[in-house]
Amino acid sequence: MKKTVVLFYLISIANLIQAQIVWNIGEKDKNTAGFALAPDKYADFLKNDFGWEDKYFIIGWSNPKTDFPYVLPGTSDVWAGSLNGAGIRTQEINILFRMKETGSGTGYKLVVDVLDAHSKNPPLLKITVNGHVYKTVLPKGKSDASLTGDYSQITPNTIEIPLDDIIKTGSNTVQLKVIEGSWLILDDVRLEGPSSAKLETLNPFVYLRNVKVAGYQLNEKAQPLLIDVEHLKDLPELTVRLDGKTILKQRLEKGRYKLEA
Repeated sequence: MKKTVVLFYLISIANLIQAQIVWNIGEKDKNTAGFALAPDKYADFLKNDFGWEDKYFIIGWSNPKTDFPYVLPGTSDVWAGSLNGAGIRTQEINILFRMKETGSGTGYKLVVDVLDAHSKNPPLLKITVNGHVYKTVLPKGKSDASLTGDYSQITPNTIEIPLDDIIKTGSNTVQLKVIEGSWLILDDVRLEGPSSAKLETLNPFVYLRNVKVAGYQLNEKAQPLLIDVEHLKDLPELTVRLDGKTILKQRLEKGRYKLEA
């Protein structure tokens, strides 16, 4: 019996050593100081253009203090644009990151530490990772004072989502969206993975979302490439080469581009 216990202990330690935090936004410290709008400027959510589908947070480029809000509103929150004559509005946070190496593709886990949620109308949170959807209703908070920075009565909750065979080399997307209910406050969001996992060094001017062969042909001999890219800064020129031949040059100025080459 003693040998079995020792063996189990050694295996547990080995598994612990092999795991790592691939990336994290914020820290699990029951505090929102590192996030935008914290600790009490929730009413400025729309003023800062948060929540839109074209808004994104890029790992290794974006800054949590300016680009990641401490609160994610729900569909019942008037202060975030819902029920004000324009109908119900869903808010979302989009996280983009590129992986250089993923190892075997197993051992990944997304962890979302929620600091608190609305006391009477808790949110239904939808989490989408590379097209795979997960939904969970958060427990009710004890007090809504956390929305304005009082964390003395919070109800923390941790969501863990296994991501085996979902994280891939190249670009990956995580989306957080409240589809029913009211707000939640985030403590941190992180991706855990095997020791072999490695983020790609980002191009400081553009973020490459995807490159794929089109499902159609321009003529009998030409099947175009589709390039999905985000402009980040300055005026970079995107060049696409195939078999040593330049097939596209495009100056990027602002926003997202979906190009055909």
